[in-house]
Amino acid sequence: MSMEAVWAFRERVNSDAALGNEVKTVWESKGDIAALARRHGFDLTDDELEQGWELAQQGELSPLELELVSGGMGTPPIMTVNAVCDTLEPAK
Repeated sequence: MSMEAVWAFRERVNSDAALGNEVKTVWESKGDIAALARRHGFDLTDDELEQGWELAQQGELSPLELELVSGGMGTPPIMTVNAVCDTLEPAK
């Protein structure tokens, strides 16, 4: 489990259209995105995903991420803690 897994998942979601669509579907249905990530082989926790989302929002969001937040979908249910990891920077 690591923040590196969060950034790897983020990169995969943004480069794999099928996975991006799965994330959109789970997000829209208020499902568990961390569980989706784990099903795709990413070893991460809900807390790590929350931290990654907080950090991602402080930087440049991908077109998919912008679509999710600008579409009024807000924050997915597992990403409600305002925790920030001070040791890692978001992948660019």
